[in-house]
This record gives sequence, structure tokens and C-alpha cells, in this order.
Amino acid sequence: MRTVLIWENLDRPRDIVVDPIGGFMYCTDWDANPKIERAGMDASNRIVIISSNLTWPNGLAIDYETKRLYWADAGMKTIEFGNFDGSDRQVLIGSQLPHLFGLTVHEDKLYWTDWQSKSIQSADKLTALGRHTLAENLENLMDIHMFHRQRESAKVSLC
Repeated sequence: MRTVLIWENLDRPRDIVVDPIGGFMYCTDWDANPKIERAGMDASNRIVIISSNLTWPNGLAIDYETKRLYWADAGMKTIEFGNFDGSDRQVLIGSQLPHLFGLTVHEDKLYWTDWQSKSIQSADKLTALGRHTLAENLENLMDIHMFHRQRESAKVSLC
């Protein structure tokens, strides 16, 4: 029961997140022109929402509470966020991020994995304060996901 939704104009995809409430999916691509795209969950209405000042956009995370899309860029060494349409882009953390990969958000915290420091780290999702290393010396870190029984379950918009 699988199908390919997007294959054209996609060179080196890295991450995908789905917003079942809004009916959209978001993905990153390391193409010669790196980008973050948004499309309907059936791949309709595909558009590039971020295409400037990107190098290696890796992790994506959706924060339903603040209605923000967060992304980690390993090349720019930043964690940024913006609105779901790519507007109001802001850098949340712009230093001491050696090689970001995975990213997730839960409650008031943002969590990410870092290949170079081999660690899982966290910080406040609004201010970047209270930065902590939660685990170190972890080999082959990739993505990170948060599972919690208090985390909101979304009503799926059928496509």
C-alpha cells in the first residue's frame, strides 16, 4: 500500500514531516539549490517555501502550539524557524552547532542530534536558553522523535 508522491526536481532529500491538521507535508532537499518545500499530503500544490541561505537542511519539526516550522541546517550551523509558508524566518541558534541532523519539538523544548559531538541536545524552543546536552558519545546518530502520551494526537485530514 505504498506509492511515490514526489520524485521530480528532488535530488538529495533529507527529512520529511507531515502536518495532518493542515493537510501538508514538508521536506528538505540538498540539491545544488538547497530548499525546503511544502505540498499537500497527496503531493498537490508543491511549492518551495525556503530557498535562500540554506546549505544542508537536515532536520524538520512542526510546533503546532506556536504554528512554526523549525529546521536544522548542518552547513549553516543554525536552527531556524518560520511560519508554515516560510515567512517570518528567524535564526533561533546560530553558534556552537557542529553538525546538526535530527530535530524534534515537545512542549517548550527543542531537541536535536549532532553527528560531530555525537550528542542529543535541547534548548528552549522560543529563546534557545537552557541549552543542555542530554546524552553524549552516541555513535551513528540520525533522526530523533518524541513519543509522549500527553502529546496531542492530530485528526488526520484525508487527502
